[in-house]
Formats: sequence, C-alpha cells, structure tokens
Amino acid sequence: MERTEKITIRISREDLDSIDEFLERNHRYGSRSEFFRKLASDFVSNSNRHLVHLSDTVCIKIPRSINNLLSAAVEKGIFNSVSESISIILNDLDSNRELLALIKKRFEIEKEKREILREFSEGNELIGDGRIERRRNL
Repeated sequence: MERTEKITIRISREDLDSIDEFLERNHRYGSRSEFFRKLASDFVSNSNRHLVHLSDTVCIKIPRSINNLLSAAVEKGIFNSVSESISIILNDLDSNRELLALIKKRFEIEKEKREILREFSEGNELIGDGRIERRRNL
C-alpha cells in the first residue's frame, strides 16, 4: 500500500458542515480524508492541464433544464460543480472534434437563414407599421 503523510488543515465550521452535507449526498468519498485527497489530486491535475487565466473565464446563460441536469450530476458526484461539468463536456466535445462539427453545422444554418432573408427581401419591402409588402413592378 502507498505510504501517506498526515497533514493538518484549518477550515471554518461552516465550510466543514457544507463538506459533511456534500459527503452525505455523495457516497463515492468514504471519508473527509478521501474527499480532500481526491480534491487536491484533481485540482493539481486540472491546474496542470488547464492553467486558468482571467481571459479564460466566460459567463454564460444556460437554459434552466440544462442547469438542472448538470446540477443533478454534481449532486451525484459525477462533477464537482456545474462550471466544471461545462468545461469537461466542452473539452470532451473538442477532443472528439464534435465541437468543430457542431460549429460548422451552426454556421451552415445561419448561412441558409441569411440566404433565405436575402432572397425574400429582394422582392419585398417593409412598410411603416412593420408589415411586409410585395414590391410592385411599374
């Protein structure tokens, strides 16, 4: 068995209570010690792979249904946070080149929309109240 070292950390009672509540809902951690070992290991691993700079932080608005799904995954211990889940999912999509495919598909859809609007607008014009009227050829 791997030899471990014992350390002491200081943490507020409130934070410790929050951790204990989390551990009650997430049984994949057998103890506080296991939780902190996994937390430290994951943090170091993620930090080495994805050094986060302020410019890498993005604030996004996601639909409530997706947020609920990701929150449930966090409660089950699949992810540590909703933001981590989004980052991991995007990294997985990117590593499988699925993200690029999704972006290309979205680009094609937008291109089609612009073409339809261009074709439609060639023979029509907007009138004052926002309605569209067919241009008359004189």
